[in-house]
Amino acid sequence: MKVIVNPKYEHLRPFLLQVLQRGYKVEKIYSNTRNIVELCSEQGVELVVKIFNKPTDFNRVIYTFFRPSKAKRAYEYSLKLRELGFEAPEPVAYMEEPRCGFFYTGCYVSVNAAEYSPVSDFLSYDFENPLQQQKLTALADALASLAYRLHSKHIMYNDFNESNILYKECEGSFEFKIVDLNRMRFGVNSKECFAKDLSNLGFRRDMMEKIVAIYCSKMGYDYQTFFAKVQKHKHRWQRHYNIKHKWKL
Repeated sequence: MKVIVNPKYEHLRPFLLQVLQRGYKVEKIYSNTRNIVELCSEQGVELVVKIFNKPTDFNRVIYTFFRPSKAKRAYEYSLKLRELGFEAPEPVAYMEEPRCGFFYTGCYVSVNAAEYSPVSDFLSYDFENPLQQQKLTALADALASLAYRLHSKHIMYNDFNESNILYKECEGSFEFKIVDLNRMRFGVNSKECFAKDLSNLGFRRDMMEKIVAIYCSKMGYDYQTFFAKVQKHKHRWQRHYNIKHKWKL
């Protein structure tokens, strides 16, 4: 088994060697569907463990010879983002388990961002409520600024949604940490890709209009043209989801 540990957390290596065998006490389950995401503690450090779903045979070959695994990408992208000045939970380690010479499964461990909550908390907020309007305006500005910072550095999040962006309120504004980074792409400089990124946000149209307007003013884009691109990608995703859901029934 391959185990890469952040030197800062080398003292946790004996524990980390047992993670893929689920050798820890689960304190909280965040997800147990496609991937397993759980909270645990070791030596006073709160950790989030993400064990990725076992890939298809085809992807086992891909992850063995041609492409880094999701676990490796999550670890390395977190380090890279932090170096670039973005907030992401501190990476602790990643593990890869092979079988019969091929990649079998992987796991990523990070420090828990205990003081942060998902931006999805605001999905039910309404601009027509005066108290909520003020907070939504501040949130729209902060999210647009985050998207601008990422895209101006040619980074496409690829999972820019309200569940993967964690927030903490600070003096009337917001601080963010971003999670679930393994699909991230670097070196991207495409309006189409950036519009697709923003289309992943699930807010009401009035909130989306405000986010995109602020974002376009920062990027120097024409608002009407760019917002149409965002809506095109949102509708395309919805059609894909509806077809997929229909075939599952």
